[in-house]
Amino acid sequence: MHHYPPLQGLGKTIQTAIYINYIASSLGNRGPFLIIAPLSTLLHWKREFDRWTDLNTVVYSGNADDRSTIRELEFAFKVDRPKNNNQKQNYLARCSQKGSKIWMVQVVITTPEYLMTDDSSELEAIDWEVLVVDEAHRLKNHTAKLAIKLRKEGFRFSNILCLTGETKFRFVFFS
Repeated sequence: MHHYPPLQGLGKTIQTAIYINYIASSLGNRGPFLIIAPLSTLLHWKREFDRWTDLNTVVYSGNADDRSTIRELEFAFKVDRPKNNNQKQNYLARCSQKGSKIWMVQVVITTPEYLMTDDSSELEAIDWEVLVVDEAHRLKNHTAKLAIKLRKEGFRFSNILCLTGETKFRFVFFS
């Protein structure tokens, strides 16, 4: 049996950006699209989306206050934002109830760790068109926190794109 090192630079990020752009521009589906990637790659993902697409792309990271500001200013169109921001209620759920469920943000890039925070229920308020999981071989363990979180009823997505560079999982699959 041959053991090959993981391949770096396969172009998965660029291919994904072009694929998501095709869905948005050619198929007329503006998303939103959720990208889950390792922290060390978030800025790379953002840079490639900015370089290859015109999609409104946001990196969802930082401390709780940073993420709250991102949700309040970057996710919903101004007309869809609730007038009274009661911190005890899910802000994005109130935005989606008020508006037409067309979000200002089209692509949200975050890490698995941010899906485990107390405010992750905010992201569950959105019906995601495509969920992209970079380093998806981590999902093979069904008891992993990320795998459990994504199977939870609260997260809704129409399609999943799993990416990996691991040699024994070197493929892309859709669901």
